[in-house]
Amino acid sequence: MLNENQISDLERKLLDIGNLVSVSKGIDKSTSSKRGHLYENAAMMIAGPRVIGEGKDARENKAYTDLIEEMRYSPEYAQMQINGAVNIRSEEIKKEVEDSKDKLLETIANSINSNLDKAKNKSEAAEILKLYLNDLIDIKDPSQEEADETVNDEFRMKLRIPYSFDRKGSISQYKELMLRSVASEFLAEKGEGSNKKYELDVSKIKDSIKEVVGIAKLYTNTKFVEKNYKPKEE
Repeated sequence: MLNENQISDLERKLLDIGNLVSVSKGIDKSTSSKRGHLYENAAMMIAGPRVIGEGKDARENKAYTDLIEEMRYSPEYAQMQINGAVNIRSEEIKKEVEDSKDKLLETIANSINSNLDKAKNKSEAAEILKLYLNDLIDIKDPSQEEADETVNDEFRMKLRIPYSFDRKGSISQYKELMLRSVASEFLAEKGEGSNKKYELDVSKIKDSIKEVVGIAKLYTNTKFVEKNYKPKEE
C-alpha cells in the first residue's frame, strides 16, 4: 500500500496527465485567438518551474518560454508535443498506477457515488455520471439528419401520430443525449421501487478504462467535479 507522500505524488502526476489531455482536446475546440492560453497552460505543466526548477516564475524559465514558441508553430504540432508528453508521463507511472489501481478506483467510485446518491432516476444519474466521463466517451458529431430524425420521432411518439417531418433537431442536444446514453451503461442499480438508487459500476469502468491515460483523466474529472459540481436545488 502507498503511504501518504506517495499517494500525493501519484495524484499530482495523474492530475498533470489528465489536465494535459484536456488541453490537447481543447485545442481542437478552440479558435486561434484562444489557443495561446492553452499553450501556456500546457507548457506550464510540461516545463514550468515546478517541473524543471528553473527561475522563480514562468517568465524566467527558458524551457517554458521555448516550448510555448514551439507550440505556436501550429495547433497540430502543439497537440503532437502535448500527446507525446502525456504518453511519456503515463509510461513513467504505469507500474505505480497498476499497483494502486484498485485503491484509485475505490476513491473515484466513492466520490462519484456521493453525487449519484442524489439522483431521483436513471436519467438524472446518467446526467451526473456524464460529467465524470468528459473526454473519455468518444462519440462522433451527429449529422443534422440524425438530430432531425430523433426530434421528429419523439414528437410523433409523444402525440401518438404516424408522421412528423418538419421539426429541426439540435445537433448539440442530440450529442448530449448520446453521451448520457453511453454514461447510463456504467450505472448499477441498487434497491427497489422508491428506494432505488444508482451507483458507479466499477467492474465495467475497470474493464473499459485500462490505460494510465484513461485512469488519469477519470481521476482528474473526479477532482474537478468535487470542486465545481453543485446539485440542483429541490
